[in-house]
This record gives sequence, C-alpha cells and structure tokens, in this order.
Amino acid sequence: MVKSARLFRISLGLLAAISASNMAIAAAPEHILIEEIIVTAQRMDEPASKVPIAMSAFDDVSLRDRRMVVLSDLHVNAPNVTYLPREGGAYPNLHIRGVGWHAVGEEALGAIHINEIPFPFLRAQADLYDMERVEVLRGPQGTLYGRNATAGALNMITRRPSFEGVEGYLELEAGDYERRRIEGALNLPVGDRLALRIAGNGLQRDGYIENTAAGQIPGVKKDYDGRDQYALRLTGVWQIGETTEAWVMYDRFDEDSTQAESAVGGCKQNALPVNGGCEPNQFGHDRPHPGQSLLGVLMGLEGMIPLGARDASTGLNFEYPRPPLGPREVHADGNQDFQLTEEIWNLGFEHRADGWSWDAVGGYQSTNYRIAGPNPSGGYPTGFTLGATDENPSGLWPTSAYPEGNGGLRTTKGCEWDAYRAGVLGGCIADASQTRGVANSVLDREVEYWFVESKL
Repeated sequence: MVKSARLFRISLGLLAAISASNMAIAAAPEHILIEEIIVTAQRMDEPASKVPIAMSAFDDVSLRDRRMVVLSDLHVNAPNVTYLPREGGAYPNLHIRGVGWHAVGEEALGAIHINEIPFPFLRAQADLYDMERVEVLRGPQGTLYGRNATAGALNMITRRPSFEGVEGYLELEAGDYERRRIEGALNLPVGDRLALRIAGNGLQRDGYIENTAAGQIPGVKKDYDGRDQYALRLTGVWQIGETTEAWVMYDRFDEDSTQAESAVGGCKQNALPVNGGCEPNQFGHDRPHPGQSLLGVLMGLEGMIPLGARDASTGLNFEYPRPPLGPREVHADGNQDFQLTEEIWNLGFEHRADGWSWDAVGGYQSTNYRIAGPNPSGGYPTGFTLGATDENPSGLWPTSAYPEGNGGLRTTKGCEWDAYRAGVLGGCIADASQTRGVANSVLDREVEYWFVESKL
C-alpha cells in the first residue's frame, strides 16, 4: 500500500507538470521568427543556414554589438582565425586554421574581398565602418574564389544606398591618450532611380608606447605608435529598370602617423650573442644582443664591436644607456613615420530575370605607403659604440646618402634618412652620429591593381 500511494503521488505530480507545460505552450506565440543573415559566400544570395561551408557571418548589428572596428578584431570573434599585419602594418596577414602567409616572398593564402572583388594588397587595418556584413569562410575556397584562397576567404560587403528615405548616423568617441574618433553615414535618395550614400570615419590619438630615449637623444620624440587617419566612402546606385541595377563605389584612406612597425618584444637580452640574442626561458622588454645577427657577426669580425660578453671592458659600450623598460616602453634611436594613401574604385552591374542572372564587377586599387624608423623589437640597442679598426683607425663611421641618380636606385634631396648607406661613397655625409650604431628601416612601395569579372 505504501508503494502504491507513493506511485500515485508521483503520477499526480507528472500530470500537473505536463498540464502546466501544455498551458505554457498554448500561451506562447504560434511562430517564433529568427532573423536569417543572407550571405554571398557561394557567389549568390542565400541564407547562411543553407551554406555548406564552415563560416562566420556578422551583420551590421553583430559588428556593433561585438565592437568590431578593424579587421584585426576578427581573431577574437571568428574561431580558427588569426589576423596580423605584415610589412610594418601595410599588408594584411590572414591565417585560417593555421594556414596563411608565413615566409618572405610567399603569396597570401587567405583571399580578402570587398563586394566580391579580391584586393590582395588591402591595407592591414581596414576599418569595418558602415558595413552590411562580414563573412569569414574557413577551409579551401579555390573553386569559388580562385587563387590565394587555400586557407579560406574573407568577404566585406559595404552598405548600399537605399531608396527608402533620408537616414544616417553619427558617432563620436573621446578617451585618454587624447583619443578622438568620429564615424558617420548619410543616405540620400535622388529621385526614384538614383540613390547616394556617403560614409567615413577618422581617428586621432597619442601613442600608447613611450620612447624613453626622448630627452637623451636630440630630436627623438616621446610619443610612439600614435594615429592620425581618416577614411571616406562614396557609393551610388542607379536603378536602370525593374530587374537591372548599376552601382559605383569610391573609397579613400589616408594616414600620417607614428604607427610602429612592430610591437614591443618579449626578449631579455643575453650577455652573449647566442640563443638568438635572448636569454632562454626568460621574459623582458629588451632587444636581442646585436652580435647575434649576421651584420653583428661581421662587425665583430671586423673589430667594430667586440664579440662575446656585454660589459664595459670586454663587451658593448653604450653612449646612451638603456633604462629598464616596461611593457609599453621602448628605447628607440629615432621617430616612427608611417604614411599610407589608398584609393579603391568598385563598379558593378546586375541583371535579374526569371531563373537566371548576369553580374559584372570591376575594381581598381592604388596604394602608396612609406614606413621608416627604428624597429623596437629587434635589431640593435640604441647607442652602442663602434670601435676603430685597422682599416679605419679614426673610429669614425659616417653615414652618407645615395648620390643623385645612383644607378636609378634612389634620387635624394641632400642627406636624408630615407636613403643612406655606410661610408662616404655618396660624398654626402648625413647628420648622424659617426661613433655609434644606428638601426633604421625604410620601406617605400607603390601598388596598382585592377580586376574584372563577369558571371552568368
């Protein structure tokens, strides 16, 4: 009897729970709608849930909610994706599932597209402003996207003008390090068949890194890795007919900042030029021992710097001793100079009919950039002294510019740091110390690229 009563009570409880759940279901809405993201991962418009590709898609709402401002924000929002700048921040370096651009001279293995047009030389920190969506496709995509898509593909779809009325937005930000950021867009319908959209953003801030050589070395500024940049995008759409549309987009980006070529390293300098110039299993913010590089070995063999331990009697001597460094400090023998101008034109024609479509797109890109300055994570410590040798008993090691028209390598205006070589072969000695080593890197490049595609 006890067991029967217990089972009866349990049965009543289950019936009550089922009845309550039925009442809740009955009170719930008949249809629960989940908004679907329409993507072009397979080169056509289709719901993301029906694309048989490992993919992460972010619409404009997701981009804002996740605070995805630049392309480097992908690696904290899309799984198996790592995004790092290359060539001092001028080129993107997209890795998907560990596959990407690893070696010098190697081609990119992650395809980057704007409105379905590939741009392999896109600037590294492209801004994700006024975007309709961003799609990341993981795994080989050569069938759909051609070469340079072994790792996957990245699609950025900019927002098109709308015919639904005048609308837009404006965002202002301010913060420490004198940070000021503005972003906005304005949509303007012009009649029933033409619409325009203008969007842009700008950023100014001081550097997050302090150069501790300021105050020691003349001309060296304290601010390091600052930003001064703006971007502008103009888009126009022409509704030719009910099923035919043409569009054009112009995008421009300008930057003139102190963006660092590389971040602060994690090296604790070794007293000997071994193990890459850093102490094994140790962490610090130094540069590697200069004797560990090929140039350092050659200078040591010539007697310009001593080979072996670093100390006042047998090792390196420093004109400007390096202070202890923190995670946001460098001791660099110069100022950073990062200049980049990029212009992009996109054109498109779309025709839709019953059961088929014809699309034609074209793109043109012009990029000019210049990166000059010291490398804080590698190379040479600031101010190590060069010694006299048998060939140069004076101990002076002048730096000279390339002579005018030197084999077409460089045409300079006087002695400039963007074109120099050791010695006096150019006959023009630059204004720099002649008794200590100076490490400076310069990269100038101009890129032009165009692309045309038609698909039926």
